Amino acid sequence: MAENIKPLPRRTDGSFKTTFEANEVTYKIRSADEGVSISRFNEYQKMSGMLGFGATFQKLYENISEAIKLANGVVSQANTFTDLVLHLNGIREGIAEGSEERNSIALYICTLFIVREGEDLTTWSMEEARDKIDDWNREGYSAEDFFFLALNSVAGFKNAYLELIERLSDKAEKLQTLFTGDGKFPKMESESTSGESQK
Repeated sequence: MAENIKPLPRRTDGSFKTTFEANEVTYKIRSADEGVSISRFNEYQKMSGMLGFGATFQKLYENISEAIKLANGVVSQANTFTDLVLHLNGIREGIAEGSEERNSIALYICTLFIVREGEDLTTWSMEEARDKIDDWNREGYSAEDFFFLALNSVAGFKNAYLELIERLSDKAEKLQTLFTGDGKFPKMESESTSGESQK
């Protein structure tokens, strides 16, 4: 039983030490340079996408399907362009915000590269992952450190995240200038000309 929550052990420069003890078990934080097995890489690919977007693959699929439906609705005038922008903004906020689901995914990602002594690196199971997380919890380690390790492991997540936020903000500003206030596209020059010629 842990009476206090503590950070993972760190070096004097603030970086994480490569080994730590949890529930009388020694763990090693493997670096990307040490490689990863095919089986673990496949699991990592599945989970890293969920971590980056703060959603399961099912939710990502649903979000993309809804965006396509709204985009088609703009063309058929079943809904407004504003509806599409609001939906995409919701997805963006999902990337920016933390969630319990994302924290759980982060812990499971860490079980792929934080290993016990003598662990078979060619396999991975949910049961073994839960055992590791239980050890870390019993030792009283802070969840934030594991979240940080998981995010750092997602190649290019930080740069892609910052770039995406910047691009979406720029686009949102540009889109605001297109609207007349009712959420519909303003008339194009060709539409105004054709309307006047029919009068």
